[in-house]
Amino acid sequence: MAEGETKKSESGWSRLVSELISIVPKDLRDMVGMMIGIYAFVLVPVLMLGGAGFVGKYFQHASEDAKPCWSVQAVGDRAIKINACTGETKDISMASVPIVAASAPGK
Repeated sequence: MAEGETKKSESGWSRLVSELISIVPKDLRDMVGMMIGIYAFVLVPVLMLGGAGFVGKYFQHASEDAKPCWSVQAVGDRAIKINACTGETKDISMASVPIVAASAPGK
């Protein structure tokens, strides 16, 4: 009686899959299961390490792109603002550049 109830509960896709698997010899099923286990055991860490490497490279490139492009250089009596990224230059007057007094060392 219990066996009949089990057969009634199997229907649809689960019954189809069980019938297809029952056709395959047991040795072949065991071998395929073992290969899936081996591949999962090897590929999961490899994918995790590859993902960690990709994320590391992503953040490394993000920090390299954060370098400042503009710098101010004094050429003779003129101050020039230079964009190192594009090569653009701007002539700025010395009156617009704030002068910071050097502080004397503590006594």
